This record gives sequence, C-alpha cells and structure tokens, in this order.
Amino acid sequence: MSSPSEQHQQLILDYIKAFETLKPNGLRAQLEPLFDSNAYFQDPFNQLNGIENIIEIFDHMFETLHHAQFEITDHAMNEQHAYLYWVMHLQKTPTSEKMSFDGVSKVSFNAGKVTAHVDYWDSQVIFRKVPILKSLVAWVAS
Repeated sequence: MSSPSEQHQQLILDYIKAFETLKPNGLRAQLEPLFDSNAYFQDPFNQLNGIENIIEIFDHMFETLHHAQFEITDHAMNEQHAYLYWVMHLQKTPTSEKMSFDGVSKVSFNAGKVTAHVDYWDSQVIFRKVPILKSLVAWVAS
C-alpha cells in the first residue's frame, strides 16, 4: 500500500474541514471544488452519481434535519482512499432531543478530486427515533 502524496493529504484535510463546517447555504461552493463532476455517492438510503445529485442529498438533509453537523474524529488514508470515522449530531425537529450516531465513510479520489463517497452507518438509529417505526424495528431486530 503506497503512502498518500501531499496533494492527496491536503485534499482529505480540505474534505474533512468541508464536512465539519457544512452549512445549508453555500453547499455548492463548499462541495463542488472537492468532487469530480461524475462522483459516486452511497449511503443506506441513496445510491447516485454526479455532483448535482450529491448537493441535492445534503440540501435535503438540511431541509429535513435540524442542527445537523458532522464531527470527524479519526481518519486513515493511502494513495487512493481515505476512511473517515465520524459522528453526526442532529435534531429531528427544532425542539426534539439531540441525538448522535457514528459511521464511517470510504472516500476515493483521483487527480485531486473525490470520485466516490460511500457511507457505512446503521440506518436503524434513525428508524428507532420515529415512533411508528420504533416498534417495527425492535420486532425485526429481535
């Protein structure tokens, strides 16, 4: 496994900073410089290509969640990939209880741009907080 170049190290540090400081206004300015125009994105709910679609995913996140913020607590990388360990803090409504959950993102890059971002996290965390789904998830998990 080869060591990352200084360019790739800087790209990941810029990527980490962008995700820790994401704001609902200015998503395009924050994300577009980092992603390849045809980048791939996947999480437990989405599988899509293209920076326009990626911006829409984060725009939707900010429309449906309150005080959403990523905290990247650790990362590792080589010449082609970075693995980011993160905690997401959020509220379902402005007055609801604050919640957090953790996950890992595999970020692939080439020529100074992110070409893929794949999130791994337990989507049941969200379902357990929705009253009508909470019982169903508990039943399925048992």
